[in-house]
Amino acid sequence: RAPNVFPGSWQDFTFVWNTAKGYLELESLLGKFEHPTVQTLEFVTVYTPKGEAESKYSFRFQIGWPDRTISAEDIQSFRDAFLAFAESNGLRIA
Repeated sequence: RAPNVFPGSWQDFTFVWNTAKGYLELESLLGKFEHPTVQTLEFVTVYTPKGEAESKYSFRFQIGWPDRTISAEDIQSFRDAFLAFAESNGLRIA
């Protein structure tokens, strides 16, 4: 895929997730989120406190448009839609 010609934005989120469920289940759930500005979703890092049943998984969405620079309104639209998606799917954001 060619690099973006127009500037976009990266939106990082960290989720508190049951370690026993594993990374793949969380990634699969996040992959179901649809918004016209989403270009990529990538795993960033995981932190699991010793002895804890929950981990903190960080993911990054790259958002933008192929034909113009992303605006503050576009970013807010993405965030509003994603936060509603997270809430409706029982995701806890750290």
